[in-house]
Amino acid sequence: MKDYFTILHISDSADIDDIKRAYRTLAKKYHPDKNTSQNAASQFVEINEAYEFLSDPTRLKLYKARKVFAAQARYNRQRDEVFQAWVNQQRDLARRRAESSAHKTYSEFVNSPVYRAAMVASNVYNYIFVGVGLLMVLSPLHYLTAVGKETYDRLENPTFTILAPSILGVGFTLLMYKMLFVNNRG
Repeated sequence: MKDYFTILHISDSADIDDIKRAYRTLAKKYHPDKNTSQNAASQFVEINEAYEFLSDPTRLKLYKARKVFAAQARYNRQRDEVFQAWVNQQRDLARRRAESSAHKTYSEFVNSPVYRAAMVASNVYNYIFVGVGLLMVLSPLHYLTAVGKETYDRLENPTFTILAPSILGVGFTLLMYKMLFVNNRG
């Protein structure tokens, strides 16, 4: 990538006025009518290109930030490489454990710490889901006892307010019980 600041012989911190001054000086020096060297025309084109690019304030601002972008890109590449190395290491470790489990008897496998931990986690989730279902049943009943009979009688649709959520809760609880406990035995 061309460094337009180097082409114009100015620092990266140059502003628009510095760029214009450098351009005028170099354009006079390398214009093919004033400079007879063989590379004067190509240098003049490069100087004009650098000026055209840097003379736009938005492009200048973004171009000045290019080093920050490059550093960020290097950091991202390094972070991605570290992450990929970690993924590869964890995949190899999991593979070795899986191969080890394949050589165990079924009894040894179900008594292994990994399998037991997975079963504990599964059971915790099972109880959480059943608990959510019970909350769905008990919340409307709690509401009914908290507001009292007078408020319940004034509700426009008391069945929908109390009975519908309770029925949904019972259905959800039974479905979760069946899916999580009855179907997973074995």
